[in-house]
Amino acid sequence: MTLRSFTATACAVGLTLAIAAPAAVAQDWEAASVVNARGGLRGAIAPSTAWEDVQPGTRVKAGDTLKTAGGASAELVFPTGARLALGENTILRLQDLEGLSGRVMAGRVRVTAPPEGLTTLVAGSLRLVGTDAEAVVERAGGAWRVAVLAGTFRITEAGKAPASVDAGRSAIFAGGEPRYSVISRAAWQDLTAGFGAEGGAAVAGAPAAAATNANKWVAAGLSALLPGAGQLYAGEVGRGLLYMGCEFALLGTGFYGVFYGQKQMALYAGAGLIGLNLISPLDAVLTTSLTPAPLAGLAPDFPSRSTPALIP
Repeated sequence: MTLRSFTATACAVGLTLAIAAPAAVAQDWEAASVVNARGGLRGAIAPSTAWEDVQPGTRVKAGDTLKTAGGASAELVFPTGARLALGENTILRLQDLEGLSGRVMAGRVRVTAPPEGLTTLVAGSLRLVGTDAEAVVERAGGAWRVAVLAGTFRITEAGKAPASVDAGRSAIFAGGEPRYSVISRAAWQDLTAGFGAEGGAAVAGAPAAAATNANKWVAAGLSALLPGAGQLYAGEVGRGLLYMGCEFALLGTGFYGVFYGQKQMALYAGAGLIGLNLISPLDAVLTTSLTPAPLAGLAPDFPSRSTPALIP
């Protein structure tokens, strides 16, 4: 081999590697890994169009479709650090992994945006953008529901002005103007269920403080009138009944002491009533901050477990 032919061959090999390496990196960048698969996870992974079992570690890319059976869940980890979890009875067709696009979707998914950069989820006519945030997106009953578990998501519906939804609140998009509500404790438990043992930081804790000052003062005022009433307003039935039970017990003890000449008993009961009437409003404020009270007149939560798949 002459020096000229060797040089030409080396240049050709180098050029081929230079072109192939970025393509391989780009292809890897656009692939997501399946982790924490639990139960029956099936997928149509290109080039195949048939449903087959999907195991943890499988790489999925744009054009692939995943679906979970009842009691099953899975989580996708993207190169950006974003995570997308599929709840049970959910179907999702990936169209653009860079934007976490799932335009064909039924059921419930949870998107977790890392602290660095923007994470965008496109679901049907909705576009969610967030950083260091977490939300559950649900398609059921012909409507989209977005519940923000942590941080803030900026949500844009096709042809409409964007809106920001903070942690502890949800929005329902069913045509017309979106309907907003505070996430109740029951809804919170339902939203964080069905994704398997692995979950984001928001799932392990209580809902972020989302109640307004008016809600807090209403709870405080109710508990000032009757200890425990503010806790009942905040949805804490057990705490409210406990405060009310103590109130009536102390009142009964005080009346007994007054009518039967037990002055010391009456004094102790009076001191207890004063302390209870000071503590209960403060506790009601804290309880309302940790557990947003459901707003009256709002649409009920959409079920997800009975949602039929869009793709057979």
